[in-house]
Amino acid sequence: MTTIKISNGSFELSVEQDDFSPPWIPDKTPLLLQHGFGRVAEVWTTWVPHVSEFYPVLRPTLRGLRSKPAGFKPSDLSLDSYLSDLCRILDELAIEKVHFCGESFGGSLGIAFASRHPDRVKTLSVIASPVFLNRQWHENYSMGHGSWSNAMRTMGVHAWLDETNRSTRFPKGTGSAIVDWYKSLVEGADEEVLLAMAELIETSDMRPFLGGIEAPTLLLAPEGGGIITEEQLSAYRAGVKDLKVLLFRTDFHKIQLLKAAQCAQHVVQFCSLIDGRALTDF
Repeated sequence: MTTIKISNGSFELSVEQDDFSPPWIPDKTPLLLQHGFGRVAEVWTTWVPHVSEFYPVLRPTLRGLRSKPAGFKPSDLSLDSYLSDLCRILDELAIEKVHFCGESFGGSLGIAFASRHPDRVKTLSVIASPVFLNRQWHENYSMGHGSWSNAMRTMGVHAWLDETNRSTRFPKGTGSAIVDWYKSLVEGADEEVLLAMAELIETSDMRPFLGGIEAPTLLLAPEGGGIITEEQLSAYRAGVKDLKVLLFRTDFHKIQLLKAAQCAQHVVQFCSLIDGRALTDF
């Protein structure tokens, strides 16, 4: 693993690079793994052995989560700024296009990125990524406090995470080690940045971007729960031109961790098919 630091304005962006793919395979399109709300690049750790065997892997950490600049303002976190960071990373690394895979809000960013920069996205994979704030998701995350961000302010990040981890992310009986590890990733972020992210996400609507996606798209999602509802699935199916949907039999959101090997395999197979080569060709 190599860590690269890239500046974009006042923000220092961190990108982890992993590549154990065959060096004799030419012109491999990198696979970019983008995490969601509050997480950092490490949330993809269990994916790395499964995907870096076949593709060079990039794992950016979203701006501000580990290095908040002096004078930070909530307006520093916007859809435009996140997309600018992605372009800056690819330009700095001289990468023309990527296979983009995002989990939760990271997938929502991928939707906007693929729509606005179709020349830079070869395939798009989204994992449990909602395209708008539906009623049940709002209720699950606001917990009677009016909004997701207000619940975090009122309850505190620690208590809010405990409650939402139990109710939406991890099923009963999930080992405490993985839940505690996940929680440590989010609690390692600056609280002001987390609140700004929450305020952005709860007001975002990615539906207008769906029709602009030219890349073949794979959606992996739980078949139950309150986030990826039938209404969300209908929006995907109506908007995305080239869409494949795979549903997992669970009500819980964190399939990216709970089903890491299966999700990673589906994404690598999808990318390799679009590249015109089966996994055995590696």
